[in-house]
Amino acid sequence: MNERPAYYAILTAKIRYDRNLKANEKLIYAEITALANKEGYCHASNKYFSDLYDVTPQTVSSWISHLEKLGYVQVQIIRKNNQIVQRRIYLKNINDKQEAPPIKKNLNTYKEKSEEGIKKNLNTPIKKNLKGNNTSINNTSINNIKEIKKKDDVAKRDPIPYSKIINYLNQKTGAHYRDNSKATQRLIKARWNEGFKPEDFQKVIDVKTYEWLNDANMCKYLRPETLFGTKFEGYLNEQRPYKRQSPHKEQTTDWEHKQAKPVDPQKLAELQKQWEQFKTKQE
Repeated sequence: MNERPAYYAILTAKIRYDRNLKANEKLIYAEITALANKEGYCHASNKYFSDLYDVTPQTVSSWISHLEKLGYVQVQIIRKNNQIVQRRIYLKNINDKQEAPPIKKNLNTYKEKSEEGIKKNLNTPIKKNLKGNNTSINNTSINNIKEIKKKDDVAKRDPIPYSKIINYLNQKTGAHYRDNSKATQRLIKARWNEGFKPEDFQKVIDVKTYEWLNDANMCKYLRPETLFGTKFEGYLNEQRPYKRQSPHKEQTTDWEHKQAKPVDPQKLAELQKQWEQFKTKQE
């Protein structure tokens, strides 16, 4: 489905002011009303919505499931030979207590009623108000959609300090990794979602640069895909000499003021020697 319909989208007061709904869930509901205007139901796929709003199909699926759970839409899966051929999303009449008739009883009747109901409830009021009060309805709908998009933009502002983490890595290694790389951001976000904080990223960078920076075979692994991958927690908990802050000094995560210092080759050689002695004792 590649079309982007020019029909009006409807966002009722009940949807707008429902605090159980996220801003994007309200926006996709409005999009569903526009798409359902043609057939009486919306048959757009998760891929269609994910491309439209630049999110994952899984995210779209969770939005629609939440709308269905709250009783705003009804989802029907069409199968043929045990294969899913289409998903239909029907709007429920949220202004009345009476819900849409069960789909399984009579699909054709339900479709006809849905088409008739949508044309009556959605198209007619808009057409009437276009003639009588264009400003009241149309401007309100446009402003509401703009407001939701604005909230969506705010929600997209990721609190994860990608640039500070990558800048710290570059300072420690002399590399030039980009903080806007999607692959790098996915790795950092995955660890962040597991509960790791800026100081954890800093420690992993410190520990592994100490160990690998002057190792001709290992220095190539001082990269985001290695440091921030699935072995992140293992690196974080490795028993290696690591200069920790004094317990009496409050730990800071202010990356603006905490910059990595250049490595002194002479000191690094001394530290390497101490590390070899440490490993010998451990053995």
